[in-house]
Parts: sequence; structure tokens; C-alpha cells
Amino acid sequence: MTDQRVADSELSTHSKYDARETTRTARRVCLGIFETQVDPDGVLDSAVLDSAVRQRRAKAALRAHMIRLSDKAREAKRRKKAAQ
Repeated sequence: MTDQRVADSELSTHSKYDARETTRTARRVCLGIFETQVDPDGVLDSAVLDSAVRQRRAKAALRAHMIRLSDKAREAKRRKKAAQ
């Protein structure tokens, strides 16, 4: 493909689709996994604590997970560079 055709294709794709909209279901499922992880018994959905607490903890667990992934990637790059 020519550079112009590639640029036109990318422009068309980005103008038709909203990334937040197309990944909404995946993000909801992912956050649900972390909600289950932080509250496996569903205690935070009871009348004592509202689900906002559960969502806040799930988002914090997701951020911690992403930080761990970032650390692993950084370590892998460091090892690869050291091996060269």
C-alpha cells in the first residue's frame, strides 16, 4: 500500500470508531475480574458498604497490576540489553 492509502485508511478508521466505545465491554469485564479479586465473597455489595468502595478497590488493584507488568517489562529489557 502506498503511504497515502495507509494514511487514508487510518484516518477512516479513527474517524469511524471511538476506542473507548469499542473497548467498553472488555474494560468492564477486566474491572469485574479485579472486583472479584478484591471482594470474592461480595461483602462490599451489601448494605454496609456500597459498591463504590468495591469499584475503587478494583481500580486500585488494576493500577497495581499494570505497575507490576511495567516493572516486569522494564526488567526484561534490562536483561536483554545486558545479554548483548
